[in-house]
Amino acid sequence: MKPTSYPRDDRFKAIITSPKYYKNSSGLNRIHCPEGTIPILRSQMKFPHYNKFPSQNDNNITNEFGIAVYPRGTYYGAIGNLNVWSPSTFGLEFSLAQAWVTDGEGQDYNSVEAGWISDGYGSTGCYNLDCPGFVQTSQEVTLGEVLTPVSSYDGPQYQVTIAIHKDIGTGNWWLNFQGRTVGYWPRYIFSGLRTSASLIAWGGVIGDSHPQGTHTTTQMGSGHFANEGRGKAAFVDNLGFVDEGEHVKDAKTLLGYATNPACYSVEVGDWNNIEKTHFYYGGPGWSPNCT
Repeated sequence: MKPTSYPRDDRFKAIITSPKYYKNSSGLNRIHCPEGTIPILRSQMKFPHYNKFPSQNDNNITNEFGIAVYPRGTYYGAIGNLNVWSPSTFGLEFSLAQAWVTDGEGQDYNSVEAGWISDGYGSTGCYNLDCPGFVQTSQEVTLGEVLTPVSSYDGPQYQVTIAIHKDIGTGNWWLNFQGRTVGYWPRYIFSGLRTSASLIAWGGVIGDSHPQGTHTTTQMGSGHFANEGRGKAAFVDNLGFVDEGEHVKDAKTLLGYATNPACYSVEVGDWNNIEKTHFYYGGPGWSPNCT
């Protein structure tokens, strides 16, 4: 099962036809399931939507963000390369990097999200309770699979390409991971996203349980601040959005946002021909300045 339409540009075609340079491995491929079923790891962690700064879930975990937001408009998808790390987490806290495609406010808030996560439960690809409504169509990608290798400080860097786009023919929102069409969120489960998205964002989030009454040591991204730059701080690059004509455009006007810059920071880089629109984010958590 495939989308009936794709963004028209060569840039998107290159994404979905490019060689799979990133190795994916998972213990899930050792699980034998009935034909027609797919093994999915689940956690019982509630993930907050980024428009609630800061927010707190049912486990009294405060969520902090280091993200870049594209100004409000009319969007039919988002594309970007997420730098992959294995940040340290405290207890059952989490650290993640992802893309958001959203619309609406309050009870009418709709969001589709995809990326990677590190947490005390073991990394899961579907961490928002039960990923309601998502229909997986790929037999190549398992939600929750382990990503290897990961980037190292001042060493080799690895990244994954995430693309979310609206199928104009059906109205469904499709997820593409590393050139593989993974599945879709059906049009009928949405309100605002039935037509288009109004806001898109990328970046990192951590959960802070305030151990011993202080800020957590859970890392975001590489565990280093954004000003250290490429190879040391985590990055997201080649950011783009899909317009109403199904064309991919560079997301050149990013707005960086950090809930607590003393703990986790964000810096938007200057556009260039290699990284295109990009930014750096992350931090170590607790320090004398981050309490």
